[in-house]
Amino acid sequence: MPSRVRARRSSTSASHLDRLEPRQLLDAAGVALDAVTTFITDTGTDPEALVVADFNGDGRLDAAVQQDDENSVLILLGRDDGLFGTPSASIPLPVFDPPGPGVATFNGGKAMIAADVDNDDDIDIIVSSLDTSAFYIIRNNGNATVFNVQTVQNASPGDGYDDIAYVDVNSDSAPDLIGMASFEDRVEIFLGLGDGTFQTTSTNFDAGDLPRDVELADLDGDGRLDLITAADNDDEVRIRLGVAGTSLFASDFTTLGTSDPFDIATADLNNDGQLDLAVAKNNRNNFAVIYNNSTPGNLAFTGGETLDSGSSATSVAAGDLDADGDTEVYRTESNGFVDVIRGGNGGVQADEAY
Repeated sequence: MPSRVRARRSSTSASHLDRLEPRQLLDAAGVALDAVTTFITDTGTDPEALVVADFNGDGRLDAAVQQDDENSVLILLGRDDGLFGTPSASIPLPVFDPPGPGVATFNGGKAMIAADVDNDDDIDIIVSSLDTSAFYIIRNNGNATVFNVQTVQNASPGDGYDDIAYVDVNSDSAPDLIGMASFEDRVEIFLGLGDGTFQTTSTNFDAGDLPRDVELADLDGDGRLDLITAADNDDEVRIRLGVAGTSLFASDFTTLGTSDPFDIATADLNNDGQLDLAVAKNNRNNFAVIYNNSTPGNLAFTGGETLDSGSSATSVAAGDLDADGDTEVYRTESNGFVDVIRGGNGGVQADEAY
């Protein structure tokens, strides 16, 4: 059974924004990827999360990097050459008092999302707190130099969020905040009020023992988002159907057995018009693909398969890499490789490791 200890990565020592030499990644299978340029963001900052968006409205993509050791978010502005220039801002995050004697105060973020939260046409940033059930809403003034931080703190605070989402759960045109409280074994949903603020009392759903990931997608094709969680210690993926009204999701759930689920991606992997599931597994040298045959109000999954990987798969994503109309699955492995698994009408195919 996986441990319930949340590990932190060690810091990297380097000067601020050192540019390292480009490294050729690959040029194979008809897919040519350009050289990779690596940036070191700061001395001993332990970067934990990254989002890319145009924060200053100049048409170039910028980057926001959450720095654990400094409890801040660093903004890197994009340049004409596709790289990043001097940081425009370093945004400190709030620090909460420790929950008890002998407990360290550490409120660095775990996950980040870029979105226009307050409907002013500027891209803001949402950061989850790692050690307490709170979100930091970093509001952008439009030129990526001045930011105001708002804290959305649960009225009944508990442990922090390992994964977050920002979607309109109840179809009222006001996106909502969703936090995966892994050490509380639940998903917490804070309904949006339509003005960029949120309720402070959450609607909670049990997510199994040590949930690692939360996804929202319409799996049964009824027009409502369904709640998908990866319960690591239960060796299962849990799915709750979305329902109309204030309940948000059904009280009962469907389970899909798969060992040590860690991360989930939803995509149509066999071109049948339905969203399937790709599941990365913690401490397993394989990952699962589960095909969806659901109908409105009824979940059904068949034809799943387990594909070998060189080492434990740490994350998974899906998209059409080579623009051939088929969806590929990408997974990162603990040994440092990135795998690309080709898609097609018969489902996912053989993988290529890079």
